[in-house]
Amino acid sequence: MSLARRLRRIVRAQLGALRGSPIDEATESSYDDPIGGGPEPSGAAASSTEKAPDMPPDVAEAYRALEVPVDSDRKTVKTAYRRLMKRYHQDRFQQDNERRETAGEVSKQLNVAYDRILKYLDKEER
Repeated sequence: MSLARRLRRIVRAQLGALRGSPIDEATESSYDDPIGGGPEPSGAAASSTEKAPDMPPDVAEAYRALEVPVDSDRKTVKTAYRRLMKRYHQDRFQQDNERRETAGEVSKQLNVAYDRILKYLDKEER
């Protein structure tokens, strides 16, 4: 199973825990799902989210996890990362320890995805 698919599954499950209800088919594809869901990209948008031929698959999955196209610049990646980290920061859930732990796991996975993209961009700039 790909990294992006695993991240989406984990986040969907954790969103259910954060919301206090299980995720069903109706909410699984909702637009408020931060790591996926919604309609699949088509047309010109699909080409920007497809994997580049020389890009490692884990980096392409990291781009998808941060919801940015693979041809995004460093500033766009950083903006998306910060937006998602605000949503899943542990301090937002101080009253509920279970939600706090879940948000912490999502934050760690977002950190991994962001680090992969930065390493890839640094390597490409050389």
